[in-house]
Amino acid sequence: MSVDKTPYPWSGRNYKIIKWLEASNNKFIYVIISIFLVALVHLLLIFFRSGLPIAILYGPLAYAAYLSLQRKPILTACFILNIVLFVLMSIVYTYLKISWGMQHLKREYLDYYYVSYFLMMIISTAAHSILPLITLIKKEKIARDEMFLLNFSYFSIFISILSIFILTRQFIFPGILNGFDVNMLINLLLFVVWVMTGNFIRMYIRDEGLHLNLYDIVSPVKIVGEDLVRQNMHFQNVEAVLSDPDIFCDPEFSVSVLANKTGIPRFQLTNALKVFYDNNFYQVLAERRIQHAKAILESDVDFKIEVLSQECGFKSKSAFNRYFKEIVGVTPKEYKGILRQNVLLALQ
Repeated sequence: MSVDKTPYPWSGRNYKIIKWLEASNNKFIYVIISIFLVALVHLLLIFFRSGLPIAILYGPLAYAAYLSLQRKPILTACFILNIVLFVLMSIVYTYLKISWGMQHLKREYLDYYYVSYFLMMIISTAAHSILPLITLIKKEKIARDEMFLLNFSYFSIFISILSIFILTRQFIFPGILNGFDVNMLINLLLFVVWVMTGNFIRMYIRDEGLHLNLYDIVSPVKIVGEDLVRQNMHFQNVEAVLSDPDIFCDPEFSVSVLANKTGIPRFQLTNALKVFYDNNFYQVLAERRIQHAKAILESDVDFKIEVLSQECGFKSKSAFNRYFKEIVGVTPKEYKGILRQNVLLALQ
């Protein structure tokens, strides 16, 4: 009896624990969701008058989002250090708030805790925002995800400056702006962060959807195929499906559909696409659909853009316009203008 020696996909030597969410855009949206949840918890803590140092997490999470766009590991030593600081300061705060702890320590220690909390938040938020800000400002073309991160970095720097002002007012010049409700301003800014991230997540789900699947979250590192012949066979199967507009222009076309049509297990298909096309499924799909849209416009320059986006499988016109501009370099309307101009030049 033959024994299947194929390693079990969840075995320790077949995947790296840190290799979660390999596709760059997936990592980014998960980090943004984390920021959204942190902001929600922060609002609840303020409502219940709790001083747990959750604001320390904004900086490292924003930088993790930046690293995901750069296709770099997000769990850096600095990220882990911030998590450790958050845990230690949470323990200190809990100890200071319990009655037994307050019997042995002066109440002034709680003030020292808040000063330390504010200083760490300022340093963490500002330090983690400077590099993304400098890098993204220099770019000539900026994608939607990068634009959100750029705006978030600006906002983080502003909050850091505001926090410095609050510390100065509280401990150095307590008489400045008496009667000004600082807490109300902090709550308002925090609500803005929560709404901003929530709106971005809403637009992302509307345009691309969220595909929360455990096999996508922890995917095997092993490349599809035991040898070159088998890899070539898989590539031909994938290419055959991705070359058929009737298939890839279906709005319901997904990784699962591609896996079923090619016979490649879904948990291996993610890596296969990276090997074959050096990109993730959604970017490959968008490129095929946009190239098909270009071909339609070149054959019929008067084709309506709204109808074209639906014909090519996009669920919204905004997603179609964004991908078209990202891949072609101009909007669909501008591309139609170029085609009309070329026709007129040809007739002269």
